[in-house]
Amino acid sequence: MSTVVIGANFGDEGKGLITDFETRRTGAHAVARFNGGAQAGHTVRDGDRRHVFGHIGSGTFAGATTYLSSDFIVNPLVLHHEVKALNAMGVTNTRVAAHAYARVSTVYDMVINGLIETARGDKRHGSCGMGINETVTRHSIGPQLSVCDLFSRHFNLEAFCKQVANEWIPFRLEQLNIDVHELPPNNMIDILRQDPRMHADVLKNAMANGEIVEVFDRDPILARGSIIFEGAQGLALDEELGTYPHVTRSRTGLVGAIQAAHELGYTELNPVYVTRVYLTRHGAGELAHEGETICDRDLQDETNVLNTWQGNFRYAPLNIPQLRRFIHLDHMRARMEINRQRVSSIKLGKPNLAVTCLDQVGDTVRMIGLDGNPFEIETKNAAEYLAVSLGVNLSHTSRGPSAEHVTFHTINS
Repeated sequence: MSTVVIGANFGDEGKGLITDFETRRTGAHAVARFNGGAQAGHTVRDGDRRHVFGHIGSGTFAGATTYLSSDFIVNPLVLHHEVKALNAMGVTNTRVAAHAYARVSTVYDMVINGLIETARGDKRHGSCGMGINETVTRHSIGPQLSVCDLFSRHFNLEAFCKQVANEWIPFRLEQLNIDVHELPPNNMIDILRQDPRMHADVLKNAMANGEIVEVFDRDPILARGSIIFEGAQGLALDEELGTYPHVTRSRTGLVGAIQAAHELGYTELNPVYVTRVYLTRHGAGELAHEGETICDRDLQDETNVLNTWQGNFRYAPLNIPQLRRFIHLDHMRARMEINRQRVSSIKLGKPNLAVTCLDQVGDTVRMIGLDGNPFEIETKNAAEYLAVSLGVNLSHTSRGPSAEHVTFHTINS
């Protein structure tokens, strides 16, 4: 059975930590990223090494290859910078394989994304500024760019960039009712006015460095051993399960893993839903019980700091009814997807739960109970209580930032 690591809340639950641990525990030779794109930020510590993984799988320190599925959104420029950052810390054997039809983000998508958020002023949606929504939108009704195009001798990348600059950008800005002349001067507008050939060269140069070393529809090499499926964002940000407009353009749960498993020939999946012992959110949107007491400590997070697009990191007591709802809906949707698609060979295990950041809260922690009321519980009992309340199996607990701090209980197949 292959482990599927899924964030159960608003992201930032500890998916990188659990993916790293599972890669080591199972000896997995590959990690499949099955949704989202460069906006992911999965932190992994390995001794003195620390990296926030975006494109590349969080099993990389453990020697795993990365597979980017057909639902993953590839940003060659961001990928190039991530590989350089890993090289600088001595990780020089990074191997990335991408599905031929994975969508590709451009600088144009990132800029439009930024202009939209800027125009919203204090009503921002909480975007990461990576152009995910704009890539999906352009690919659905405008000029398309896939990974295979970047390697094709027959695809004219310069002509594509000119079409985006001269046709798509004016159309999209008009559609969004954005007049760049009404916005304060900024470098995003300057980028739109640059020669499209410059952006074509950026894409060419990023790919020429060989960060993606294989492109395929299905690589039998990856199907020869174990693999971890690593999700991005969280179920509360799912485009179908979350609260619009504060969602991502992605199904963040099991559905993407099922598709990726089908692409690679894997048939047995064990879902592990990850949550902190408290609730966090980065970006705009509702966060019930925000600001209420969680524990007697000041919570800290060195990865999620104040930034231009998402503001401050936000905290609240863990909401058990909400958590139970999301896990139930995602697992039910996945079973329906298996029945609806031609993937009936895939066997889906029962839900498992990983509880992280138990070291952050002291001896007791406050949560929101099934009755909707806050209560206090001893931290040493919190993970087991959660699993029982949710009706799932407790598979992992962590009391620190590295794989060595993770305790494996058992995975319920």
